[in-house]
Amino acid sequence: MKTRALFLTAAIGLVLLAATALAQQPAPEGQRQDETPTLSTDDIAPPPIEGQPAGAQTENPPDAGDDSALTPEERADASKTKGEKGPAKEPGKKKGPSAAELTWRSQLAQAEAQMRAARQQSQEAELQLTQLRNSLATTSSVADRNGIAAQIESQGEVVRQAQAAASAAEAAYKNLQAEGASRSFKPNAGPSPQTEGGDVNPSFYTERLAKAQSDFDDADRRVQIYQDRVSDARGRILNNSGSGDQFAGIKMQEELDAALTELDKAQVDRDTAQTQLDAARREALAHGVNVPR
Repeated sequence: MKTRALFLTAAIGLVLLAATALAQQPAPEGQRQDETPTLSTDDIAPPPIEGQPAGAQTENPPDAGDDSALTPEERADASKTKGEKGPAKEPGKKKGPSAAELTWRSQLAQAEAQMRAARQQSQEAELQLTQLRNSLATTSSVADRNGIAAQIESQGEVVRQAQAAASAAEAAYKNLQAEGASRSFKPNAGPSPQTEGGDVNPSFYTERLAKAQSDFDDADRRVQIYQDRVSDARGRILNNSGSGDQFAGIKMQEELDAALTELDKAQVDRDTAQTQLDAARREALAHGVNVPR
């Protein structure tokens, strides 16, 4: 019994001695002696990735563009895959008109020029016919009157043919316009007011002035034509007033009303064209472009 007590006392003494020795060991650097040691994420190794040796995941990942670790066959396959993707697309530029639209623009410009020329010929032919009719009233000799009458008959045929040609040219122009509209085509915008270097472009102002002059001349000829038609219709109505032919009188009145309506339109068009012509001339002069007076 006494032996067992001595053995127990000795064991307790050994435990206390060991505890005292542990307490006297120096603490790790950066840790206070009264601080409990802890573990950080750096002290814990990450779990191995399946199919990869332990510790391999801690290495830096290879560069995506670095093919030094590939075999020649793998490197060739990678280059082929990149080539199939094609070169990088450049930023898209503004798409220009198609070949079909360029052809249509050229055809439209030609049709407009032909329409204007045919209409001018028709107008001038009718104005010449009116001059012949007016000269007939002032001719005294029978021979001269017969000669002028023959000219009037011939000129009348010229007027009819010119008017038919003008109508056909206008129809062709309008058909081309409708075709372009159905395909979302746009006419040629013409020259720019400035060159690529930023200088004044004389072509812009001369073309604008030429078109304004053409529009004014066209409207002015129409004013003269419809004034002549109004005078002619009124004269025929006056001469028919005593004949009692009401049907002919009604037809002449309709011709007079139509001529008056067209005369009003032509006068408005001429005034508008005059304003545009003056503006085009002033703008051209302001930019140093010489224009005819």
